[in-house]
Amino acid sequence: MKRFTIKTALALTAVLGLNNCGSGGGGSTSIAIDTYCTDKSDIASYTHLHSGDIITKGSEDTVVKIYHNQNKEKFVCIESGSATISQSEDDDHGLVK
Repeated sequence: MKRFTIKTALALTAVLGLNNCGSGGGGSTSIAIDTYCTDKSDIASYTHLHSGDIITKGSEDTVVKIYHNQNKEKFVCIESGSATISQSEDDDHGLVK
């Protein structure tokens, strides 16, 4: 039986938690998460997450990390594997247009 690590548990929690967030219901844009978790002092260089975003694993060995900054913004990076973010085209992600 494979070892169930904390990283795996956190990654699954992140994927399941973000999958359960509602989205606008229209079309969606897919964004590759292509930033690796190398510089923890500059999380702003990681991929920005918005409310309603859905993270999808590209391979079985995928592990992502989600960081929060002091402004309650979320950023994601890849530890291993590959993943994409689906963003609803109808959602303004809390931004003023």
